[in-house]
Amino acid sequence: MTRKRTGLPSRRAPAWLGLALAAGLPVRAAAQEREPAAADVATSRESWTTDADGRRFRVAFDPGSRWLLGGGYATGTSAGDGWAGPAAGQVETALLIRHVVDQPEEESAWKLYHEVLSGRVWLGDLGTLPVPRLDATLYRAAFLRWQRDGFITLPTSPPRRLQFPLNIGLDVTVGRFETLPPATGLAARLELLRSHFLLDAWRSRRLGLYAQFGLGLGYDLWLTGAFGESGDLGVEHLVSPGSDLVAAVRWETDDGRHAVETRGSCGAWWSSERGWGARAETAARYELIWLALNDQPLSAYAEAAYRYESLLDPAAAHEFRATVGLRLGIALTD
Repeated sequence: MTRKRTGLPSRRAPAWLGLALAAGLPVRAAAQEREPAAADVATSRESWTTDADGRRFRVAFDPGSRWLLGGGYATGTSAGDGWAGPAAGQVETALLIRHVVDQPEEESAWKLYHEVLSGRVWLGDLGTLPVPRLDATLYRAAFLRWQRDGFITLPTSPPRRLQFPLNIGLDVTVGRFETLPPATGLAARLELLRSHFLLDAWRSRRLGLYAQFGLGLGYDLWLTGAFGESGDLGVEHLVSPGSDLVAAVRWETDDGRHAVETRGSCGAWWSSERGWGARAETAARYELIWLALNDQPLSAYAEAAYRYESLLDPAAAHEFRATVGLRLGIALTD
């Protein structure tokens, strides 16, 4: 007999998010108190089923815990044709790990997201360089703390406890390296450190659901000049002293087959050579797992990204890139 998959209904996109941020957060927080705290709802779904012949196969996936290998096609435009070329193929890889650490005695849990050794390499016309156009990151992580009944403690006499309708967290990026087209006047950018204190308005205990925003700091190095030319590359220091604003929203279905994510950042940065300037970037992505090969997910995705660098010449200050591609994931969870 075929065992049918059971689970919760698919999650729905939070159309009420803007109103909740303005006035409805306490209502959301009260609703969270009625949710079960002892079990991870995200893992209650059936990941496997069997057919009429008793053969077992996977029907639900964890897009945040996999080693992915992918390829795609990118096209880009820029002000004055200073950044991306007309089109290029790309290959990518990343190791993604996420899990929940329960703290039942405190009625809380940590939602932990890790991205290790991720990178993309563009091939062809997307920037003419003697070295490949690439964007690689050593380590990126986010640590979000879910609290069943969020609160603030005031050190009065006696101490007072007030309701706090947001979850808290922290993100960090270490060692992002990106080569850049010659039109920018830069050879590469090295993002040594980025870190932000986060507030999560969604307040969901489930992995893959958040609506977070925060403020933080960063330290980058720009390598000026160009690879392959005689002479040494110059070094330019860029610092964000707590003035980098970030925001991100992610939603995915219970079975992990559909995922939508958008994120962005903007802020004031100081350059050792150019003074103060604004930097901003944003990206949106939709991914669909449409097939499984020997229980390993094969997904298709579409992504759009924009970047603005006021510290560069106006002809190279803007970049827009659109990408479509396929990814094969090696599942890291059962």
